[in-house]
This record gives sequence, C-alpha cells and structure tokens, in this order.
Amino acid sequence: MAIVSVVGLAASVTSVLIATAAFDQGAAAVAAKLRIVSYEATSLDKIPMKMSEGEEDPALDTSISAAAVEVTVENPHDRPALITRVDVEIRAVYAVRACGGGGPLSAAAKFDILIPADRNVAGQVFGQDKMVEVEGKRKDRFAVSVGPERLAGSDLVQIYHVDLLLRLQSGETVRADDIMLVPPGSAADDDRVVATLGTTHTGFNGSPECLRGARDMVDAAVATKAAKQSPRLAALYAKLHAVGY
Repeated sequence: MAIVSVVGLAASVTSVLIATAAFDQGAAAVAAKLRIVSYEATSLDKIPMKMSEGEEDPALDTSISAAAVEVTVENPHDRPALITRVDVEIRAVYAVRACGGGGPLSAAAKFDILIPADRNVAGQVFGQDKMVEVEGKRKDRFAVSVGPERLAGSDLVQIYHVDLLLRLQSGETVRADDIMLVPPGSAADDDRVVATLGTTHTGFNGSPECLRGARDMVDAAVATKAAKQSPRLAALYAKLHAVGY
C-alpha cells in the first residue's frame, strides 16, 4: 500500500462521490465503522509552496517537506466506509523562532491541514473535507500533512501537539490521539537552528538567552511524552542541550 498525501487523492474524488450518491438515508445509518490499526508521526515531501523574499518580489514556486500523521485504517465489515473529513485538534503549539527576526521571507505551502500562526490555537480544531473510501474487509493507509498557514523568515521549527479526527459518512468520529509533529530536518538543519539562536560569531542575531528560551520550549514538548512523536524532536532536543549554556 503506497503512502500518499490526502491532497494526492483528488483524482479518486469523482468515483467516491458516485459511491456516496448511492447511499440512501437508511444505508448511511448502518454504514461501516472504521477502526484505526496504527498511526505514526512522520513526514511528507514535495509539498507545493510559493515563496517570496519581499512584498514586491514575485512569488517563486518551490516545495517543502512537512510534518504529517500516517494512519492505517481497517474496515472489518462488508459495507464500504467513507471518510468525509479529516481534522486535527490542537493540544499545544511550540514555535521556535529567531529572536532577532529573520528578514522579509514569506511563504505559503499547500499543507493538507493549515494551522493559523497569528493567534493562540490550543483547543481548536482545523481540517478539510476529504473523501476517502475504504472497501469492506480491507485496510488502507494514508498520510495527512500539517503546517502553518504562512511561514515567516523568523520561523525555525513549528512543533504541533495534536489529536487526529477522522469524520465518517455515518456520523461517527475515529480518533488517533496524542501525536507530536515536527517538520523533518537533517543534522545540518538542526545545527543551523542552534547557530541562528545562540552564537554570535556566525553573524546571526542569536544569543544565549534566545537559545535558552527555545530550549525551554523544546523541553516542554519533550516533557509531554506524547504517545507518538516525530523522530526529529529528540535530535533537536539533544542539539540544543549540547551547546552548554
């Protein structure tokens, strides 16, 4: 089974809509309930993104890797089950940002689920209507990317603590709880985060105080001991603590 973004399922929407139309009110009431077999904090590559270096500069088409939830569902019944919406409920957001600002960079990516970055979103639910049909007696697997509505030059790492909610055509909701999402990054990426936050000889506007503030935020994310967490969280935690101040 290939792992695909929910965005990539658009080509199958027409056939799913035809199947949906076949449900009458009585059938909908007894539609099969899915169960979640497994889920993980993971990532998706090549998310389309438009990026601009300034307000008057033309936007450039590029791509970005994103934090994502991969979920495997099973339909144990004979009747097809239909997912009509995918939501995430935000437990907390841990935003690691450069203290001295990051320049005029502005970018917007086509994440499956967009999270506002300009306000407190803890306790709120965000998502999109999506059609995903799971045939009877079958399993299916897909991934949903999660990211901010807009990325600024000062944004270094956005960490989301979420619950995933799958809304079914039957009116039921299936949950995958307690997931800590961190965008993917290499060891070199984490080195750049540390340098931006906390060193002065590299030319950045970082400081020990700035780095300690970011470290406290990452510590708080680690302390939740989420049931599922992105592998990068532990690596970033280790990098920030290795600095020594």
